[in-house]
Amino acid sequence: MPTARAGIQYKLSGNVALRAAAYRGWRMPTLNELFRPFRAGTDATAANPRLKPEKVAGAEVGVDVSEGPLTFAMTAFANRLDDAIANVTLGRGPGTFPGVGFVAGDYRPRQNVRAIQVTGVEASGQARLGPWTLHADASLTDAEVDATAAASFLDGLRPAQTPKFVLSAGLNGRRMGGPCRCRCGMSGRSSRTIRTSASSAQQPHSTRSAAFHSRQLSRFSPAAKTFSTRP
Repeated sequence: MPTARAGIQYKLSGNVALRAAAYRGWRMPTLNELFRPFRAGTDATAANPRLKPEKVAGAEVGVDVSEGPLTFAMTAFANRLDDAIANVTLGRGPGTFPGVGFVAGDYRPRQNVRAIQVTGVEASGQARLGPWTLHADASLTDAEVDATAAASFLDGLRPAQTPKFVLSAGLNGRRMGGPCRCRCGMSGRSSRTIRTSASSAQQPHSTRSAAFHSRQLSRFSPAAKTFSTRP
């Protein structure tokens, strides 16, 4: 499976540049995803040795601006994450399930989801103020499941734990006494997710969002997602 990234940049002036890039990447399932089941409270997640690698293809366009101590960058992107590895809720105990035994809560085997489409915009800015540097980052993303056949009722739903809007800001500086740093952030989350039952809302929050994952996988970094397909 090929892994590649190609880009081009065009300078409009000394302090404004346009850029574009296209990329492909993939990630093999981890040993935990393939062979290690785990439990969180009364819920159990089963490993799956038949998982396929995740594959991402995407493109982005952006602009970079700098003016003295000020810098600003904005990027619009579109990604498709094929065979996304997810913890998919397929049943609820009490009962006995393959790979994990007795389960009192939700049963979630790891599976490949057909695809997740992600589009969005990222922006970042930085200002140098003497010994201090003020920086801020924001992202707005829209992620949807692309499903067919038996999972067609999931088509168009937003993956769980995918914030629609994320904002963070920080202040770094250095004084005579040493470095000083302050950082804050906020995120907004859509209520329209792939979780389709009240019990699935209790899924653990240790997984990362599909939108974030597709962007990280384009930079060749792993993560995971938790979905619920049980009505």
